[in-house]
Amino acid sequence: MTIKISIVTITFNLLKAGRKDMFRKNVASVLNQTYQNIEHIIVDGASTDGTVDLIRSCEHDRMRWISEPDHGIYEAMNKGLHIATGDYVLYLNSDDFLCRPDGMASCVRLLEETNADFLYAPHRVLRAGTECVYKIMEPCLGVYFVRMPFSHQALLVKRDKMLELGGFDENFKSAGDYDFIIRLITAGAKGVYNPNEFSTFRDGGFSQTDGELSQKECGISYRKNFGHLCPKYRWMDMLFKKRVPNSVIQYVLKHVDKAVKAQIEKVLETARYEKDDTWCIQEKPKALTFPLNRKQGNYVDRLKLFGFIPIGKIEATAHQSIYKLFNRPIWKWKRGV
Repeated sequence: MTIKISIVTITFNLLKAGRKDMFRKNVASVLNQTYQNIEHIIVDGASTDGTVDLIRSCEHDRMRWISEPDHGIYEAMNKGLHIATGDYVLYLNSDDFLCRPDGMASCVRLLEETNADFLYAPHRVLRAGTECVYKIMEPCLGVYFVRMPFSHQALLVKRDKMLELGGFDENFKSAGDYDFIIRLITAGAKGVYNPNEFSTFRDGGFSQTDGELSQKECGISYRKNFGHLCPKYRWMDMLFKKRVPNSVIQYVLKHVDKAVKAQIEKVLETARYEKDDTWCIQEKPKALTFPLNRKQGNYVDRLKLFGFIPIGKIEATAHQSIYKLFNRPIWKWKRGV
């Protein structure tokens, strides 16, 4: 089977936003892929600043485009989904680009081997206003219920699966992609990880420039998808503090793909279980400091009683020892909702 990829880019008044050269780089990065079975779909929101002429100047035989009014980002993204004819869809913003000519080829090989519902990968991040890569964002699928586990610029999803889930919820202005990822993973979709980054994302997008709206909408999405499990929970507090109701954890462990479940359980190994039946997601082991005296063993033994597991002394001075600790109340995972 030869997999066809649809790459969707949405645009609006690019010249006014100073994105002319960025868009050209976006188009060139798609055109220069060694894997050729790709269509590039441009969905323009009826730009009035010359963007349509820019799109025409970049047009090639594997590009299709439309320019018509829309009511926001996610309506435009859904238009691209319905226009697409590929087996998998990637959303690549107008100021982002594919960073390796062989990037899509490596993705297709994995998808042919696994027939996964989606593929995710690390992505490079450019600091706003520069061309310097300042970090590589590594995905973490197991924390999808408290934050974006990966960037949508490094996510390929089966078109049929997206249509089955209804695409993006157009009521959102900022967090529609996060809402979709929650629905995708909770539906038991099978994912495959590509360890090689293939896309580059520019810092400073809409969700970052209006962080308050983005955070609020993430809370709305969380309540929309999990609210039936604990309707009295304080959703915004959960997002800021990464506190997840135990009932949500139990629910997702029953519904997600087994590979996702394994990653969630790995995250829970570093989590703290609290008295109000919530998990505090830490993601990384904690380092705790103890006085260096004869009673040090008592400190460690006491921690064991509360579920903390010392995994080794990582530093010792004349006055103190530092232990790296996991909090692993594994029995909590087995408990009924």
